[in-house]
Amino acid sequence: MLVAVITPTFAKMLDKTPSGLAGILRPYHWVMRISAASCGLGVISALAWPAMQAIGILRFVGTSIPIALLLWGLGGCLQIINLTGKTINQSRRIEQIDERSRALKTAQN
Repeated sequence: MLVAVITPTFAKMLDKTPSGLAGILRPYHWVMRISAASCGLGVISALAWPAMQAIGILRFVGTSIPIALLLWGLGGCLQIINLTGKTINQSRRIEQIDERSRALKTAQN
């Protein structure tokens, strides 16, 4: 979705930055990885739960780590929503500035 809302002017500006589009997508990739790890660990913990019930520390680890990753992933999703909104606003603002710049150039000629 983010790539679809980036205007051509914003894309040109991104190309001039050291990290470019990959830099904008990096937080999305991290949230995806953390969420996938949370899901994977949750499945493994659920499958291993009968064996983990006998040992207290395994029961704690088997529940706390997936829950911590889940909460981290949810927090990351909230941050990504905020980041996407800011990026869309920046893209629109840059497009407006570019339009004004082109209008001034044509008015001067």
